[in-house]
Amino acid sequence: MFTETDTVSADGNTLTEVKKDTTEAEAVTFESDFRRIAPAPAGAHAVSGSWQVFKLSRSENSTIIKYKCTSQEFSAETPLGEKLEAKFDGKLYEMEDDPGHTMVSVKLINPYKVEQTNVRDGKIVFIVTLEVTPDGETIHATSKSKQDGSVKTWTLHKQSE
Repeated sequence: MFTETDTVSADGNTLTEVKKDTTEAEAVTFESDFRRIAPAPAGAHAVSGSWQVFKLSRSENSTIIKYKCTSQEFSAETPLGEKLEAKFDGKLYEMEDDPGHTMVSVKLINPYKVEQTNVRDGKIVFIVTLEVTPDGETIHATSKSKQDGSVKTWTLHKQSE
């Protein structure tokens, strides 16, 4: 399902990690570059020690999502096969082709803002808020973890058709 290759530079100060996810309709690749922040113990493998990420990248096919929102329902679909179709009725809907078997409930906050509650094994795992700018070109997204309280934010840009 997943492969990972870790390569340490000749000087031992950088590590490149390449992960390939083949669980999707198309393989997705993630690459992370790390710099060493603490040495490896004497005689240990070169990958040992403490590392800090400084660069992340992913294949383009993992960054595309198509949304559709009406006053009655919301849908999201990726080219990798993940798909969600949910009504604004408070019920949980299953996300198709999701290895985590996520159930989703959506709420229309206003014409520009949707709240998506993701549930696994009967527990809320995170709440995602998507807010479209008035010009319709950008979505500001926030994900709040119910497990550890962390918050992630990102911006999505409308793709030219």
